Amino acid sequence: MAGLTAPTPARPSERAQAVLSALALPRLRVPGWVAAFFICFVPAVLVASGQPIWSRVDEAQHWDFVAHLAQGSYPVEGRTMILQSTVDLMAETGIFRWNVPGDQPLPLQREVSQFTTVPSYLHGYARRLWVQRHIWWFSYEAGQPPLYYLAAVPFWLAGNHLAGPEGAVYAVRVLDALLVGCLGLLAFLLARTVFPGRRVVAWLSAVVVAVLPGLLLNGSQVTNDTLAGVLGAATLLAAVRGLRSGWPARSVVLVGFLFGAALLTKLTTTGLALPLLAAFAWPSIRARKLVRRDLLNGCVAAGIAVIVVVPWLVLNLHLYGHVLPSAASRNLIGAIFPTVVPSPGFVLSSLRNGFATFWAGEPYREVPLHQLTTYLMAAWCAVALYTIWRIYRRDPRGFVTTAVGLALLATAGEVMWSLVTLEVSGVGGHIPGRYLFPALAAIVVLCVGGLLEVVRTQAVRAAVFGLLVAGAAVNVGGFLLGFNGYPVVHRTGPSAASSYHLVRGQGDFFGARVTVDELAADPSNGSLWFHLTVVNTSDGPIEWWPVLYVTLPGGQSQEGQYSGSTQFPDSIAAGQSTSGWAKVPIQPFQLNWPTPMQAELVDIAADGYRHLGDLQLKLLPA
Repeated sequence: MAGLTAPTPARPSERAQAVLSALALPRLRVPGWVAAFFICFVPAVLVASGQPIWSRVDEAQHWDFVAHLAQGSYPVEGRTMILQSTVDLMAETGIFRWNVPGDQPLPLQREVSQFTTVPSYLHGYARRLWVQRHIWWFSYEAGQPPLYYLAAVPFWLAGNHLAGPEGAVYAVRVLDALLVGCLGLLAFLLARTVFPGRRVVAWLSAVVVAVLPGLLLNGSQVTNDTLAGVLGAATLLAAVRGLRSGWPARSVVLVGFLFGAALLTKLTTTGLALPLLAAFAWPSIRARKLVRRDLLNGCVAAGIAVIVVVPWLVLNLHLYGHVLPSAASRNLIGAIFPTVVPSPGFVLSSLRNGFATFWAGEPYREVPLHQLTTYLMAAWCAVALYTIWRIYRRDPRGFVTTAVGLALLATAGEVMWSLVTLEVSGVGGHIPGRYLFPALAAIVVLCVGGLLEVVRTQAVRAAVFGLLVAGAAVNVGGFLLGFNGYPVVHRTGPSAASSYHLVRGQGDFFGARVTVDELAADPSNGSLWFHLTVVNTSDGPIEWWPVLYVTLPGGQSQEGQYSGSTQFPDSIAAGQSTSGWAKVPIQPFQLNWPTPMQAELVDIAADGYRHLGDLQLKLLPA
């Protein structure tokens, strides 16, 4: 009919609102930052409650620091032993050191009352070996700044009251899951500040924080790295907003306080000084002359940060005689991981390790798709760097560029500081990815914003983030179900297809009497098995490395495989003995029996490591 028009179809949002109105239901409006918090908190708390005790990334010692504080004592690096409750949980889980469970012998001595500090008479290799075997005795995270551990005490007390030490572990993990939620919230807010008007960048930044395997694994454990990440993100966000608003006094105070709190949590946050320096200096840089107000603001912020950290420095002077416990760390953990003179090859491998474990988690092969995750994120970071360059070329003096630049400087500062922080702390080794957590929010925002700036096609964007989420589900879900990237080795003993030979081989080393009496050639397992018996005829314990090194005639020495052998203990008490099968991955067809062969046990320690050496055995037909 003339004058009539077809009704305009209602939009989906309008239809949904009409349904809510018809049902008389209130319209819920959740702030974006609240949603971002829960998007990250929920998966973090699930992983925190689902992953086993302990993580091999020093979780037991982090928890032990909290336990000492909760019981009214402050641990000292190199002198304070872990609590008996910590040892008991180690015994339940089988994780005493950094190795994969079953890959090294279980300690026989588990009474803290029998633990001692490093014997003063040990030097050189003997001292290093003693520390390597007994490092788990020490509360070796005692040299860390105390803010995280103080914050965790109420959670520890509540969990311990409800369910004992195990409950205390999960309670403190809940704290870390809350901190992961805060990190997602801060990434959301930082993205809205760095990329104003691009809400999709903020939401996707929160999603990426929520699914990162490295953060979910290492950030939901008992660790101060998560709080370092939160305070690092808060410091950067406050600096960006302070710069945009012209550095009012409250922003200067806030930045100084947050940076001081970050330093009081972990010294890896020192790298944030680079973006803070740039933020305070930027007005002078734009004006091309020194603005005294900028200099004053920077000094005030630095002074506040120092005031926050000073109590810990004074405590260190009292406990160690130095403002930092670096010497104590060097004497303990540094004995295992000594510092090295950096070379280009070492720096490159260190950066590669830091990059891989930042995204895929530490230890590196803890999740099934660790390599795929690393390659995907490497490509993504390359796209982000290209985008940052484009943004700089388009608007080199604008605020957006300044905000992006500060985020980039935060990342660069943390990477550079991580390269030198191990030297400063007296402990060497490669960069762990968790050392970059203070810049995690900045890294995620730059990666997400960079990708969306270049990739305009919705389908490609959806594919990239879908792949990331699916990979995270496989990685984290597989990890919680017990799947990882490590080869599985079972302690089976010689198979039924093995052929057995009687052997005659015996030797002594300061009370350690070693006998090999049987050899099994096992084609099913592709290995040789040696039946080994060790008797301690001395008056004290003997410690050893229960792995047999075998040399066939004309061949090279082949190291045995402890993870497939009988689970020998790491020490033998006076008058006691142990026996079982030692597995050596030598193919049976290589065996030319009855031709004699050589075997060796290394690093046998007797009389408190005053006698340390190797034992040679000649294996002959019986």
